[in-house]
Amino acid sequence: MKTLIIALALIPVITYAANYKQVETVRPAKETIEAPKAADKFILVISQSHNGAATDILVNEHTSRFLNEHFVIEEQVNPDMQTLYLVYNKQQELVHRVKNEPYPYELAVKIKQALVAGTQYHALLARFDNGDRSTALLEKLIEGASNAGDDENASRLMQAYLDTQSSAMTPKTIQLLAKHTNATKDPGFAILDGQHRCR
Repeated sequence: MKTLIIALALIPVITYAANYKQVETVRPAKETIEAPKAADKFILVISQSHNGAATDILVNEHTSRFLNEHFVIEEQVNPDMQTLYLVYNKQQELVHRVKNEPYPYELAVKIKQALVAGTQYHALLARFDNGDRSTALLEKLIEGASNAGDDENASRLMQAYLDTQSSAMTPKTIQLLAKHTNATKDPGFAILDGQHRCR
């Protein structure tokens, strides 16, 4: 079973082209910014690669109700970006992001993490940038980077995690590497490849 997991982790995944706009260029419209002040909600900007990219979560009875209860929603089409769900607080600060996926309930669970300060991806990333290298934080961030489609930070987070481990061969570390190693350039690739060759 471990061999199968490692083998699957070593298969490169299709990634979006490197010339995507930076997430920071996507901002909520002025009209959207005014609404949360009265509604006491976060802003959810759905940045779609094409019209209808977010249809599944928006038309599902349960997930659309959840989104409308907690967020002021703005849809944008940004063809040179992957489809992302970007959550802003009332101060217009980006606090969380999630990449699109075809399962509306799982997607809603990931977006829901924006409602709690301790699980907001960008708040956790700020703690890392301010020097926090605790294993618990790094594990949350590695998962968060994967959920966010944040390839830019994923490698440095994984490397920081590996730097905190006394051994990269523990079952927990191998499992984390297997789940979050997607390309030969990823920090975990050499470790998983060496582990695979030893078998």
